[in-house]
Amino acid sequence: MSSVMRKSGLLLAAMMLLTLNVANAAGQSGFIENMPPLKDKVDVPGMKTWEKAGLKMSDYTRFSIQPVTLFISPQSKYKGVNADDLKAVADRLRGALVDALEPDYPVVDKPGAGVMVVRIAITDLRLKKKKRGLLGYTPIGFVAGAVTSSAGDNINLLDAGMEWELLDGASGERIAVIVDANALQAGKDEGKSGWAAIETALKNAADRFRKRVESDKAK
Repeated sequence: MSSVMRKSGLLLAAMMLLTLNVANAAGQSGFIENMPPLKDKVDVPGMKTWEKAGLKMSDYTRFSIQPVTLFISPQSKYKGVNADDLKAVADRLRGALVDALEPDYPVVDKPGAGVMVVRIAITDLRLKKKKRGLLGYTPIGFVAGAVTSSAGDNINLLDAGMEWELLDGASGERIAVIVDANALQAGKDEGKSGWAAIETALKNAADRFRKRVESDKAK
């Protein structure tokens, strides 16, 4: 193996570890350590939450959004997703949340006072590979075309959950946890499916945050 190929392989492995942390998990994602006791959120079926006593969401005006973590279910019909597609999907989902928050709530690079650090995992991903015609490959068998903003469109998303861990940007203290077992349902109710439905779930989360801020300000 040439030194160039070896370095390329190490770089790819590092990228996957640092940005995706893709894993197969049996029953649990393992994303949130020391899970606190959760309560059902009665107005959102399938969602459970926990938050620090006395939390005021209106104290946070900016966000630091960490790279989205993806967990593929062991029951998934397809698990052989390449690293480039997974990274593009993770970036696409993070971008959807950024777009839903800004410009009202800027997304910043560094935590600090008034910044909420957001960790997100898309869990229990159940995937199905779309069939690709012969024209989708070059004569030597490589996939034709580069990864684009529509990454994930060649992979059907059948089901997924979502987990959030929110941290105070100054102290690093955990302030809230959200586990949504039905992350796709809201998108499906609006006629969307797959990755677009997950984007809708992220947009809905941003809308709930806005409403919570308004409610806290009124107190």
